[in-house]
Amino acid sequence: MSRILVAAAVAVGLSMAGVAHGDFNSAVADYAAQRFDPARAEFESLARLGDGASQFNLGAMYLRGEGVVKDRAIGIGLMLAAAENGYAGVGPEKLAAMQVGLSPDDANKVTATLGEYGKKGLAQRGIPTAGNALASAGGCGAYQWPQPIEIADRATGGTWYKQEGVVLVDVTIGTDGLAHDPEVLLAFPQAFFDKEVVDSYLHSRFKPAMLDGVPVASRMRQNLIVTYDSGGRLWSAGRFARVREAAEHGQTDAQYVVGMAGALDKTLKIEPDHAWDLVLNAAKGGNARAEYMIALQYLPGPGCTGPSRGTLWLEHAVRGGEPSAAFALARQIMSGTPTAADLDRVRSLLAIATSGDAPYPLRHAIALALDPRLQPASATLLAAAAQKLDKSMTGVDPQDYEAIAAAAAVTGDFANAISLQGKAQSKARSLYWNTSSIDARLALYQRQEKFVGDLLELPPTATALPPVRGIKMKNCRDKGVRCERVRADEKEKPLGSNIEK
Repeated sequence: MSRILVAAAVAVGLSMAGVAHGDFNSAVADYAAQRFDPARAEFESLARLGDGASQFNLGAMYLRGEGVVKDRAIGIGLMLAAAENGYAGVGPEKLAAMQVGLSPDDANKVTATLGEYGKKGLAQRGIPTAGNALASAGGCGAYQWPQPIEIADRATGGTWYKQEGVVLVDVTIGTDGLAHDPEVLLAFPQAFFDKEVVDSYLHSRFKPAMLDGVPVASRMRQNLIVTYDSGGRLWSAGRFARVREAAEHGQTDAQYVVGMAGALDKTLKIEPDHAWDLVLNAAKGGNARAEYMIALQYLPGPGCTGPSRGTLWLEHAVRGGEPSAAFALARQIMSGTPTAADLDRVRSLLAIATSGDAPYPLRHAIALALDPRLQPASATLLAAAAQKLDKSMTGVDPQDYEAIAAAAAVTGDFANAISLQGKAQSKARSLYWNTSSIDARLALYQRQEKFVGDLLELPPTATALPPVRGIKMKNCRDKGVRCERVRADEKEKPLGSNIEK
């Protein structure tokens, strides 16, 4: 749905695209107030991401000379690009009529503008387009993805009984086949299954990724779908139906949820390309979480070199206030040889990374603040981040305790640092991690010394791992089988639960 502002220039209105938000809404508000320069800048930024509505609006501004030097050819080229990218604000007959009588030079300029903003130009700049589902590149060279071997089920006491939902998590799989550093990318209902899912993956066993025949640490994406009724009615009632309806009406938060879930849950019956289009539309509409997800798809994996095509999307997500994107961009800057100006930018990014309450960016922001090049670390930032992490962490990840302990040591609270580091040590041992670096940091705090360095360094364990204990989840992907588990406390109907790659 969109509203049209009537304007005289070539009978083309400015699209209001009321379902969008973020940068687009800011641009529309600026335009309505005749602040043409910031409106043009916002539309330009989104137009370069392939957002058809923004291309249309930018084209209208060129046709009228609002905030730019009036240029009919560029305006027409942008209108054509908008249509090519799925925007239906101007029909093909009107677009054809607009091109009648163009001089050869203007016709060439139209073609050049379409080439820059249309699908071909977007693809050359690493911008995904509608109808083209994108899979993460993984690693470079002879790369093999990590694979699950045994997935632990850590829900206890019927926690998930009669509950439904979907969770998507990224974890790092070490060369020892153990998972660590989880990030919850999607949880619906929000924060309902997070603790149990993270706990399950940390207790699971995986086959590590292989690069040119050698095991390497690599990120892996796992999803868990919990359904109480095996009839596939998860998305047909209650909050699930409402969010799906909202997505169909263009609400970007809902588009992100349904698009990501649609790629995971076959009961949604959404084609992969359409699911991706929902996420892409959410990103182009200014949804910072969706922009961050697209950036993750482009970030280079093991063995990859060269610039990341995800940086553009990270920048947009940071503008939208996405904490994980701010950390990712800060880490990208620190991976090179940062200048003094770069270090100042990283400090600003860390402030954004600690603005939310998700454990992953908080944990990493604390860790990055301890980089020797950023010393002295901001005690205020570390204390605030640690306080938030203490309230939001799942309580099952040893590295969350390590991050809070390190922040306490910086502020001189060594008693608390020792206590927290001891908890990290105990939990890490229960997961069969190599605790040598954790032990060393504990000894440091016992000597009343703070830690500076790579806080999240986790050397692989050298001991043979025992099998997963307790209930194990079945991998139900593409097997057409009913995935159920039966507990003593489930008197009525077993809870279906499955884990998918």
